[in-house]
Amino acid sequence: MHLKETSMKKLSWSYILYKGGDYLREIEVFIDTEEIAEFFFHELVKRGYVPSEEELEELADITFEYLIEKSIIDEEVDDE
Repeated sequence: MHLKETSMKKLSWSYILYKGGDYLREIEVFIDTEEIAEFFFHELVKRGYVPSEEELEELADITFEYLIEKSIIDEEVDDE
């Protein structure tokens, strides 16, 4: 499945890892809403659903907004 170029957003967040109270390292994770939409597509198809492209984009956007609202991620503007 390939989604058309739309208003897909990118997710970015960092984790600081500690072991026994000692700082180990910081890792940064990047995920875009197109990747989330692809994941939902495959998971929904496995469960017997056939979502439209528009429904997948909405699910990805809702997921993105939820993660921002819960302060799990920060939105990063891509200047490309």
